[in-house]
Amino acid sequence: MKTPGQRMEALKASPEYAQAKASYSNAFTNGAGRQKPGTVGFALWLLYDIYCATTNRLPTSEEVVAMADAHGLNRTSAKNARYKWGAYHGFLPPRTGEYAEGPVS
Repeated sequence: MKTPGQRMEALKASPEYAQAKASYSNAFTNGAGRQKPGTVGFALWLLYDIYCATTNRLPTSEEVVAMADAHGLNRTSAKNARYKWGAYHGFLPPRTGEYAEGPVS
């Protein structure tokens, strides 16, 4: 049985991770921007993308917590990332307010 660290290393070595990293863009959609490669958020979004493609449905809150636990990631980060991921893809209501348009620089 793999440890959470081994699962995370396997995810980072996967072709899906390489493809997501190569296609990364910081463009904002629906008030949310993709997470940067190498971050916990990036790994969580990739897990959600893989889950959605595999099951053809959105992960529940309980399932994102289970994914986070399995990969040694923070549960609260997993729930927050699920909301941003869902908003980005249009599955959840778009983000509003001062951060909806993305960073101003």
